[in-house]
Amino acid sequence: MENNDFLQLDDDGHLQETAFNGFNEDGTSPYDVSFNAFNIDMVYKWVFAPGSELSIVWKNSILDANEAIPIDFTDNFSRTIALPQVNSFSIKVLYFVDYLTFIRKEKMIQN
Repeated sequence: MENNDFLQLDDDGHLQETAFNGFNEDGTSPYDVSFNAFNIDMVYKWVFAPGSELSIVWKNSILDANEAIPIDFTDNFSRTIALPQVNSFSIKVLYFVDYLTFIRKEKMIQN
């Protein structure tokens, strides 16, 4: 894909000519890139009591941007999967504590 024109949008909404042509001084374009993102998010959530839950989350991320544009999908996918990965793992426990229950029990103990 090639761009026909680059225009600038003025404050009043009209398009104006610009000196920008999309190329560096050496004739290459910094905008011709191959960007790949491959993400996996796995979430396990267990509600073990009303308002209380255990969450276990694993996330895998691969990001890449380069000027080499692969010709076919399988080559592109193979290159992406072979790149370094960023993994994160988290565990969260959320427990609901009913304050009024503790107040009632405390009053019963004092009486």
